[in-house]
Amino acid sequence: MLSKLLTEWAPRPGFQSWNRATSSTVIMKTVFTDARFYSCCKNYLYLWTHMATKSMCEAVVEGMGGVWDRCDRQGNWVTATEEAVIAWNAPQPYHPVAVPFINRALENWGGLNWEDRFHHNDRSRAQRGGIGASLQRGLVMTRKKAETQRLPAECYDVRPKPRGHN
Repeated sequence: MLSKLLTEWAPRPGFQSWNRATSSTVIMKTVFTDARFYSCCKNYLYLWTHMATKSMCEAVVEGMGGVWDRCDRQGNWVTATEEAVIAWNAPQPYHPVAVPFINRALENWGGLNWEDRFHHNDRSRAQRGGIGASLQRGLVMTRKKAETQRLPAECYDVRPKPRGHN
């Protein structure tokens, strides 16, 4: 039914852009946003959407392979897998959303008072502004902070847990 509709509407005014399109996304946008096209095949489009979003393009797979290569340095399959999943899915440490994400992970690991497990006594570094101060001013960090994250901040569960839940 969808094929018949697309063939029928293609020559009509307003749909001539389909003929000049260099990508099928022009047609897909119309199919998914215009009720006269999607109303006849909602189940098919639901399945198609799931199949399209489950497939991986070569660039994504190559990028994931690079992350895996950097994580598999200990020869331990379980540890390397955990590192790769975190490295691929977690926010990059230089993005603002990383702070609550890392704090939540530390809270899950060490409880609500996880800060008590860390002690730093290097006063000379602290007096110079600490490691973080130099990272904040660096050119590389400035460039990295401007990069787009893989996922939007809303994808990370960074809401604080209610007090008393460990």
